[in-house]
Amino acid sequence: MLSPLANNGLVQLLVVCKPPSMPVHTTGRFHHNTILAVLELKYQRKLYTCHRLDRLTSGVLVLLKNSTAAKEYATLFVEQKVHKAYLAQVRGCFPDTLNCSGALRRVCHKLGICQVDESEGKAAETD
Repeated sequence: MLSPLANNGLVQLLVVCKPPSMPVHTTGRFHHNTILAVLELKYQRKLYTCHRLDRLTSGVLVLLKNSTAAKEYATLFVEQKVHKAYLAQVRGCFPDTLNCSGALRRVCHKLGICQVDESEGKAAETD
């Protein structure tokens, strides 16, 4: 499940493919079944994150084996020297550009489901 895509001992870098619905770190009701908890148990060492991936998002996650390296890599993400891209699979024709705006209200926090609700939702915009 959480097999490393890259484990470079020189750079102290571990790259894994994060599944959806599994949080990266301990939060709320998640204490043991997190990416960090599972991998720290497997590798018997502390691991550090350098960027975010939301719980419901799957994708490549970069972890570091020491805090100094994690801070250096985090700076690269903050300064946008690392490009993150999110892909979606759609059916039919999708326009080259799209702007979505509206007020969103979370319907189910557990599943991350939101709906447009102009009266009670929070303003949101995505280009």
